[in-house]
Amino acid sequence: MARTQVTVPSEQSLVHMTRHAHESGEPLSTAVASAVAAADDAEPTATGWTLAEYIDPSALDALFDRYSDVIGGHWRFEFDVEQFRVVVENDGVISVYRTP
Repeated sequence: MARTQVTVPSEQSLVHMTRHAHESGEPLSTAVASAVAAADDAEPTATGWTLAEYIDPSALDALFDRYSDVIGGHWRFEFDVEQFRVVVENDGVISVYRTP
């Protein structure tokens, strides 16, 4: 499977990257919230925000559950949370960039 290169504007810097394992049983949205909290050096329960303030966590989980195993398919979902740009890819890679 060919992997598409993520292009990030130079004013954004990668601060956290992780991979969500579909087999873990943890919803992707939980992994995303944890990744953003880690990028901010905080515990997920101590951030002062919820992921639902920025996206629909159920929709993100459904996207990953339904389309992460599509052979030859590639998708990427980007959104902002606080001062971060979050990029989620079909293979479970979660990248968190600090935005200016």
